[in-house]
Amino acid sequence: EIDAGTESRTLTGLATSTTYEFQLPAYNSEGGSAWSAIRSATTAGAPKAAVTNLVATPTATSLRVAWSAPGSTTTGGSPITGYSVMYRKGTGSWVTVPSAATSTTTNVTIAGLTAKSSYTISVAPRNAVGEGPAATLSVATLGVPTAPTDVKAARGDASATLAWSPPASNGGSAITAYELQYRAKSATNGWTTWRSGPT
Repeated sequence: EIDAGTESRTLTGLATSTTYEFQLPAYNSEGGSAWSAIRSATTAGAPKAAVTNLVATPTATSLRVAWSAPGSTTTGGSPITGYSVMYRKGTGSWVTVPSAATSTTTNVTIAGLTAKSSYTISVAPRNAVGEGPAATLSVATLGVPTAPTDVKAARGDASATLAWSPPASNGGSAITAYELQYRAKSATNGWTTWRSGPT
């Protein structure tokens, strides 16, 4: 029974993502009225859709992961409050990124990774009710290139011409420069750099 003068009441303990119908009469000393018009409401649920546009930008030891939030009609009726972001190397154990759980920012940087390794990223939206479906992405961190191949040296007059082919693997990132060093074959000291690559 609801006391007279009360004009609203919150019902708790309802199931999530469920549509309920409601009606009520009013009472006085003579009895009860007819039932009111029936009204319905749907309780909120976990997000119904995964994030979209999931991408990862690798370096040798990190991944910058970015995504787009679910559309406003697929949040389950409750605002997005954060994201469940996890990653794993190969088939290893999943590691959670705690900072993403309470942030609505749609990107995160995962650091401390191993170069030239395959990782799987999982991102799922969260709201006050629960966690939605996850989107996943596989990506590899970068590494240093292998050595140039087919190196040849041709003699000239007080000169030499060097030629080579690009490395068989660029480590996942385009080759930006080469460094050439030389020394007399009979030398016991170090190499001399003729053209330097990036420092």
